Amino acid sequence: MTSDFFSGGFENAPAQCASVFRAVLMATARPGKEYEIPYKLRPPSLLSSTTAAVVLSLVDQDTPLWLAPALTNRHVNSYLKFHTQAPLVEDQASSTFGVFPSTQRPGLSDFSVGTIEYPDRSATLILQIDETAAPTTVCMEGPGIEHRLTLSLPGLDKDFWRFVQTNHQLYPRGLDFLFCLSDGIVACPRSSKVTIEGDQ
Repeated sequence: MTSDFFSGGFENAPAQCASVFRAVLMATARPGKEYEIPYKLRPPSLLSSTTAAVVLSLVDQDTPLWLAPALTNRHVNSYLKFHTQAPLVEDQASSTFGVFPSTQRPGLSDFSVGTIEYPDRSATLILQIDETAAPTTVCMEGPGIEHRLTLSLPGLDKDFWRFVQTNHQLYPRGLDFLFCLSDGIVACPRSSKVTIEGDQ
């Protein structure tokens, strides 16, 4: 997919950004449930439409953004700078948002998990899901989940979910995760407890 980065964003940015932002809020309030992103953007080929929509809705000039090398080139950088004005940073610890492919993850422990006094200063990580990759099934429970639910997302292996388990133990500090699928998003906030299928 190619893109003219000037025209590859939202057609009605205020209304559509607000709609995607609401979907993110709903996904965060109801972890493990997929919420549709109905807008089809035309970002540079390294980014999916859903990933672009989420980033354009959450990121602005006051939120430093870190991009995985696998998602970085001059077309992506120009696209995101034009549509968000966000500073693109190389230091993961200084970023408010991190974006990366589900199968090519960075050192997740390098992102800020906030402090006891300011847990809201932690990073939100946006994972672009490779839907051709093998899934790992987990059970989720916690705030916003009635009893528990089963989640199976491609491209997220047991090592990733073990990190999520460790991340949960930091609560109220910790990272929040948004998973970008082809047509929607799923959230796993730091408050969610995860059990990996097959683990004792």
